[in-house]
Amino acid sequence: MKTKQIWSTVTILFLIFMVGCAAKQAPRKKQGEMDTPAFHTLRGDDMLFRQDYPAAAKSYERALSLKSSYSPALSGKAVTTAYSAKKNGNEEKMKTGLEMMEDLIEQASDSAQSDKDKIRVHTYAVQAYWELQFPEDEWFEKVKNHFEEAIELNPRASSPYFFMARAESARFNYSGAASHYNKVLELRGTFKEEANRELEIVQKIQRAQPGSDFGKIIAWIPEISKADVSALFIAELRLERLYHDASKIKAKGFEAPKKQQDFQPELTTGKRLATDIEGHPMQNVIEDILRLGVRGLENDPAARFFPNKKITRAEFALMIQDVLVKVSRDRKIETQFIGESSPFPDVRPDLYYYNAARVVVSRNLMQVSRKATGEFGPSDPVLGADALLVLRDLKEMLLSYTR
Repeated sequence: MKTKQIWSTVTILFLIFMVGCAAKQAPRKKQGEMDTPAFHTLRGDDMLFRQDYPAAAKSYERALSLKSSYSPALSGKAVTTAYSAKKNGNEEKMKTGLEMMEDLIEQASDSAQSDKDKIRVHTYAVQAYWELQFPEDEWFEKVKNHFEEAIELNPRASSPYFFMARAESARFNYSGAASHYNKVLELRGTFKEEANRELEIVQKIQRAQPGSDFGKIIAWIPEISKADVSALFIAELRLERLYHDASKIKAKGFEAPKKQQDFQPELTTGKRLATDIEGHPMQNVIEDILRLGVRGLENDPAARFFPNKKITRAEFALMIQDVLVKVSRDRKIETQFIGESSPFPDVRPDLYYYNAARVVVSRNLMQVSRKATGEFGPSDPVLGADALLVLRDLKEMLLSYTR
């Protein structure tokens, strides 16, 4: 009797398992002509490239709900899984995410129906490992293996070169990245426009030669914040050192024009803390900037710094002008173009940032935003690579005042 009960229990559990598997694998019913795995995967790819990872993941899931073994959707899901694991930041979750990601890549590879599918699997594996970058000492080797597998299948496939370029950039190997981006342009295939745009960023970084790891990381940020600029001023421009060296030159006998002799950079010794930076990763840097006093990088009247606020080109121009004035001790710079007509169709001469815009453009520190129209683009964001180039040129310009 007891044996019969055991077998009955085992049978029931087995049936439940089989039903569960069948339910999991059963495709949902198609709803409309466009409700296909290929269409949803294409939508997922579009969302993925726009870095809308949640939307991409949903599209891949829709594709897989129609066909659970659809290789292109599985490879796409591997990338969104990698992103989610990286976003969590927790090492255990990244380990779990890595296992899930690699399982999806394996499933995608097993389900691939053609060389095109196989190339996609390897290409998206490169992208997935680039997204996760974990384990730190292993991920790039796996990227290289998948890249080599992809181009062995088709040396003229441009996608593997594009994502390999991104992986090289993540390692700060900009010459390697540039080589791969140029290969994409040479092949004139997928991602040629994006490759051209990202190659321009790489070339800017190579010219800027950031001296800190932070500078290398921030170079790829499309819209930098007040905290980012504060860190760049301290780490790349070495602003405190510039102010200090400029002060030493004066102490050694430098004689400024009489009208400028009453002007000194404000190096306050007391802390001017902001109320909204406690615990921020850049708290110490922001406090240093507040002590140095840079126009555009101050607190508001309520002592709020807004560290994560994205800065505009107009605000950045004001910051650059302020540093230039303080190191050179030439206050005439602040009013150099006041009263003149504006060469920019989008900047009126009565605006608070007009003179700063003229100063940075006339000194080749910043360029107009749109060459065809001559617009300055005052409300446009500041790209990290552009900020690095500006600070490199500014630093070279200011050396003459600190020697």
